[in-house]
Amino acid sequence: MTPRISALLPSAAAVFLTFMMIGCAASDEMMEEDMMPPAQDTVASAPAGPSRDELQQELDVLKTENIQLKEKLTAAEKSNRDLLSKASDLEASIAARAKTADAAPAKRSFEGVTSPEDMRVYEAAVAAVKTGRFQEAVPKFESLLKFSVKEDYAPNCRHWLGLAFFGLKEYTAALEQFNGVFAFKFSSKKDDAQLMIAQCYEKMGDRKKAKAEYQKLVTTYPASEFVKRAKKKARQL
Repeated sequence: MTPRISALLPSAAAVFLTFMMIGCAASDEMMEEDMMPPAQDTVASAPAGPSRDELQQELDVLKTENIQLKEKLTAAEKSNRDLLSKASDLEASIAARAKTADAAPAKRSFEGVTSPEDMRVYEAAVAAVKTGRFQEAVPKFESLLKFSVKEDYAPNCRHWLGLAFFGLKEYTAALEQFNGVFAFKFSSKKDDAQLMIAQCYEKMGDRKKAKAEYQKLVTTYPASEFVKRAKKKARQL
């Protein structure tokens, strides 16, 4: 072997080793790539939405709850109206007692329960008013109020006596009796009496006062059966 060839052998060996190292590195990278797990799709698939039947069931539940809430609201409104009516009745009683103390006839103690005998007199007097026999009814009611009727029927006596005077066109006397109804703590005739007070002023030609009394009935007794009539009358005056 010539000296020249001997000198080239180390360089050739180095080149060969370099190529071998590069090839091994490439092979390692390819093996690593083959061993790597496949890339996962980073976008998650959208979950399936509720079915049409499920949506319909949910809608039916909401409708049922809505109906139940409406029923509860209606019941609550009725209860509120009843409470307002009772409160208004008590307020009107207090105000009327202070306002009509002078106008109302002197009232004795009416405690107790009206006797059966007095009830028969009372019923006869009521029947007389209903049939237009006002003159006959007046002394019966006046006697009951003065001597025997008890608090359970005293307000009714004043109311019917007021109607008898109204039928006789004695409107001032009628007003006195209707105002007397408010002197009692409890009475189912207060809205009736309020209506008749307004009618007395209307008959007496005091349209302004009559209108005010009709409006008072509407605001004081909103649950009264006479509210519709009172509103109509107030509009006409």
